[in-house]
Amino acid sequence: MYSCWNGWKILRRINEILNSNRQSANDISKEEILASNPAELCNINLYRFGPLIGSSCENSVNIYAAERKDTKKPVAIRCVNLEYLKIPLSLLEDELQITGRLHHPNILSFLCSFTNDSYIFTVTNHMSYGSCRDLLHAHFKGGLPEQAIAYILKETLRGLAYLHKQNIVHRSLRGSHILVGSQGRVKLSGLRYCRAIDHLEPTHLSSGRRVIHDFPDVGFQSSLIWASPELLEQNLAGYTVKSDIYSLGITACELANGGPPFDDMPKMRMLLEKINGIVPMLEDSKTVPSCDRTFSNNFHLMVESCLRLDAHTRPRAVELLHDDFFKVTKKRSISEALPELLLPIRPLSRLERGHESDYEFLSNEMNNITCAETIEWSF
Repeated sequence: MYSCWNGWKILRRINEILNSNRQSANDISKEEILASNPAELCNINLYRFGPLIGSSCENSVNIYAAERKDTKKPVAIRCVNLEYLKIPLSLLEDELQITGRLHHPNILSFLCSFTNDSYIFTVTNHMSYGSCRDLLHAHFKGGLPEQAIAYILKETLRGLAYLHKQNIVHRSLRGSHILVGSQGRVKLSGLRYCRAIDHLEPTHLSSGRRVIHDFPDVGFQSSLIWASPELLEQNLAGYTVKSDIYSLGITACELANGGPPFDDMPKMRMLLEKINGIVPMLEDSKTVPSCDRTFSNNFHLMVESCLRLDAHTRPRAVELLHDDFFKVTKKRSISEALPELLLPIRPLSRLERGHESDYEFLSNEMNNITCAETIEWSF
């Protein structure tokens, strides 16, 4: 039960984390502060809420399209209702702490985060194409064009390589956590289940390999299909950043075929098949004769390298960036090529209101809030 006393302690802890991650003005890009003082962003009355564009954790975490009332600049606002939160608060604390350390163009950063009443609000840039899963559901039900996948995965790898350089394992890489913005910007999200390996006890590092042994917390079930065999096995060998490379291979299959491998089978069977060494593959005319699509040999080889059962033999993220599959991305810039490859889908250029009932209550409630205490966290 969310009592007033517990709520006060929780919000105090969240505010301490936000304070510890406060960045100086010199660390904030012009694009991400939206040409404004970051402290000014921490005011819910500054935004006009639009339709619900995403939710998770049994609807206790909702994401709304919104815009600045003064500049009409589109943003996205994540609202976490602590009264009905269905995941451990520690996951949100870990996300805030880790995200505060990350500064990379391919990682979705928070423009600001602040608390009010029982809500935690997080403002981010609006990614106007949505997630890759949204693209598949909206039009590309049989999979994205191969060239589009190359551009998207290369940018995803840039973000992943940055995480791995920081000794952070993402652990939840999937299509719904790859966001695409206007001008072909690609950002990696879903950092809730990230784990910083350098936080482990020294005994876990005695072998010279940075490994993790713990299993992601409650709510990770939805990402099991993308998880690596070594993560699922939970043995003494543990797992490393190479676990994310396996997830990248599954994500490549998801983007190419419209859905991830193992999606049509019970979770227990999927777990057994992965642990027993069943290696998924791209589905096209080369692997499934009845399929009407054909992918390049380079694409097949890249996916195969990611999905190797022996994690030690998988390439590192920085190595994959130079894979032959990505040579096609050198012909044109992503800002020119990707929007064209994603046609007929076009980016959401302005806040388009949906059914008023979707957000009328929240919007009215927000307009009545006066933020007595806001903690800036912008980068």
